[in-house]
This record gives sequence, structure tokens and C-alpha cells, in this order.
Amino acid sequence: MGNGNNIYRWCTGKTLEEVHGLRSQSQSYFRDDPVYLAPKKGEWISPIGQCQLEINPIANGVFIWTETKGAGHVFVSVHDNNNAYVYTYGRFGRRWFGSLLGDGILNFLKYEDARMYYRNELYRMEANVFRIDDADILITRNYFERLWEDSVPVIQTSEMRNVTKARGKIIDQYDVTGKNCTTHTTDGIKFSGSSVFEAGYTTNSQMRVELEEDFSVPVSLQRFLMRKSTERSLQVIDITSVFKKQYPNIDNLSPVEETPGSRGKAALAEIASALGYGSSYSGGSVGGLLGGFSDANP
Repeated sequence: MGNGNNIYRWCTGKTLEEVHGLRSQSQSYFRDDPVYLAPKKGEWISPIGQCQLEINPIANGVFIWTETKGAGHVFVSVHDNNNAYVYTYGRFGRRWFGSLLGDGILNFLKYEDARMYYRNELYRMEANVFRIDDADILITRNYFERLWEDSVPVIQTSEMRNVTKARGKIIDQYDVTGKNCTTHTTDGIKFSGSSVFEAGYTTNSQMRVELEEDFSVPVSLQRFLMRKSTERSLQVIDITSVFKKQYPNIDNLSPVEETPGSRGKAALAEIASALGYGSSYSGGSVGGLLGGFSDANP
């Protein structure tokens, strides 16, 4: 709890009551979630005598989340003036052909749904979070939300989670060898204006050949982003620790344990990652190898 007297004292050294004989009412200045970074003592007074809050590094931004348990998962979230929006795509409904194909469902989460999803990814799936500093917030939001708005409601299954029933839409056909969570994520980031996936080389004759990094599995994308986060350009920043600080493990969630089945999926992902590393083409570039299609134009 706080009150006007305390704020006035931080800025002037005196309370309202001491200066004007006024007494303010108590008022709460704390929000429910997330837990924002608290400024250290003495940081409330600016050089010109005005109160300023410490800058929150995740108040605004575009973020890529990667987790590599089993086959792994990748998704995008956007923070716009402290409001969180999550865009997560996957096989969340009907599946066929050995689960390699299925309804390509985009879940669009906000508010408490987004906070719960964050904590599940941070503490159960042990995900990493990377801020993409040259991705445009508004364009990223428009890209994913237009895909979601222009699509059809999910066809519900008995195993489908309630959040997908409420916030999921079928935007295309999922193909594990083509359009999947990784390719949808990179497509959205490229559309946002980010150059993070641009690559190229110069030939002996000084001709510049422009390429784009292309990924089809989470493990290869995570390794790429981890490497980029060590560069001086600061185009990619590993910001996992900040998310954990602002979204603490209030439910005491434990990491998901690996099983022989999940380790097998991870091994297959490793093979796919090695085959596609350094190439500008993946299964997603050519529409997949199993007949899946997802050329949904935003």
C-alpha cells in the first residue's frame, strides 16, 4: 500500500501534511500480474526533481519463445504498453497420418490466459525467451491477429484443452515437414520487418548473394537465436531471466520429465536440424513433403 504523502516525500523530502496540513487517503499502487521490477531506494528522484519509474525491459517488444523438450515448440508473444498477447500455433486438435498432419490451429491468448501460458512455458517446459529488437510491434500483432480473425473456429475433440476451444482457430493444415510452429513464427518475424534471419555472402568476384536463414524445427531456431544473442548488434537479446523475475513460479510448477518417447522425438528433431542447418530452404519453403498447405496470406 502507498499514499500521496509517501510519493510527495520521495520527490520533495516532506509530506503533504507537513507542507499544507493535508492528509491523503491510502491507495494501492500494485497490480496483480506480472510482478514488475521494483526500483531501488533513491532511484525515484530524477536530476530535474521529477519522479521516474525504472524502465521495464519487457513492457514493449516482440519475443520468440523456444522450448526443446521432446519435439519442442516455438511461439511469438508481443507486449504493447505492458499488455501481453500470445500467438501459439500447433496440432492442438484433430491429427492424422501418424500425427504428422492435422488441423493447424492458432491460439490467440490475452490477459490471464497469457500469464498462465507464460508460467507453464517458463517452469514446466523450461523455455527460453528472446527479444527481437527490430521487429515492429504493431505489424507483428496485425500479422497474427489477421490470420486468426480471418480463419474458422476449431473442430473440437475430446482431448482438446479448454483454452483452445475458447481461443483457437484453424488457419491451415499443419504439416510437420512443412508449415509448423517454427515456420509460422519465422514467417511472422520476417513480415514484421526484422532482418534477424537475413544472411548472405560475397563471391570471389565481389558479387553479393542474399539469403535468408530458414528453420523447420525448434532446436535449430533456438541455437540460432542463442548464437545471435551473443553478438554486439543486440538485435537478439536473451531475456528469459527478466520474464522469470516478472512472472514468478507462484504455482510451484515443476519441469516436465523426459520420457523415452519424448527423447525419441528430440533425436528426430536433432537429425532434422542437422540436415537443414545453413540452408535457405526447408520443408516449409516448399509447402511441406506430406501434402500439407498453409499459404495463408495476411
